[in-house]
Amino acid sequence: MSGQELWPGDVNNNGIVNNIDVLYTGIAWGTTGPTRDNADITWTAQNITTPWADNFINGINYAYADTNGDGIINQFDVMDAIKDNYGLTHGTVNPDVFSNGVGGVDPALELVNTTGMVGLGGTIDIDLNLGDLNIPANDFYGIAFSIEYDDTIIEEIDFNEDPSSWIVSVGGDIHELTLKNNITGHYDVAVTRKDQTPVSGFGKFGSLGIVIEDIVVGLVTDTIIEIKIKDLVMITSEMDEVSIVPDSLTFTIENTTSLENINKSHVSIHPNPIKDFFVVQSGVTTIKSIGLYNLLGEQVSLKQGIMGHQFTYSTTQLPSGIYIVMIQTQYGIESKKIIIQ
Repeated sequence: MSGQELWPGDVNNNGIVNNIDVLYTGIAWGTTGPTRDNADITWTAQNITTPWADNFINGINYAYADTNGDGIINQFDVMDAIKDNYGLTHGTVNPDVFSNGVGGVDPALELVNTTGMVGLGGTIDIDLNLGDLNIPANDFYGIAFSIEYDDTIIEEIDFNEDPSSWIVSVGGDIHELTLKNNITGHYDVAVTRKDQTPVSGFGKFGSLGIVIEDIVVGLVTDTIIEIKIKDLVMITSEMDEVSIVPDSLTFTIENTTSLENINKSHVSIHPNPIKDFFVVQSGVTTIKSIGLYNLLGEQVSLKQGIMGHQFTYSTTQLPSGIYIVMIQTQYGIESKKIIIQ
């Protein structure tokens, strides 16, 4: 091992710095060893003059996880070298290999829309659920994945950990690195425990806050966009890889460019809550269409060509729950929330 070269941030020494390297630091978290001579985090080859006592299961020495060379593996190795050198490569890259799980057999990483539809400049919240009651995620220690999305419509994505999540149980806590990958255009996430103790469970462990651009050229009403989970891997504390089923999610963005005129429409809905029907009424402007959506942003029905000031909407065939009514007038689109009992 003596004399081998280390590139700061490439913990698994495969030629590229990415979120998989964070999982390695989680395995070795808190371990100490010899400091690196003349260490820094600039993207240059640096000599490992003295190897550490421990190796990862694939034979890589723990010295590679001490990315800043200060003799201890901790958050600074992630937030300094890995983050600063993210996406950089050296030599021949050996790409990470990802194997998706099988639905109904392996646990899934599920995206759950908790907001419904969203307007321009708005934020939509997406829960991240790993495993379920029937197929839990066993022996969880860390997970890494990417979110593929359209950055001409989505301005920003932020990951928020759930501090009460099952993945931080048994007295442990977690560390994460999340950022936009400027090479792939994806949003990369890595979450790892730090106590060398795996946990098993299922359910929410975090969420994504997705901010929509204020102005999107060519956006039309009820534009549906999709986000996808890519390059997904979960590991145990023994660094065994667990196959996980990736998810994708579509949601609706309403065109709100005319919202400054909404107050002119004077649109109302009554009664609300609703049993058998509701009435959409406008005393000033003509109603052009009425769309009904569930909280996932999925269109339940659409009434077009109304061209009147009042419309009675039957709900006898709809299950009870909360819905969003999108009412189009000459002044734009107005949304209202209704409850069907």
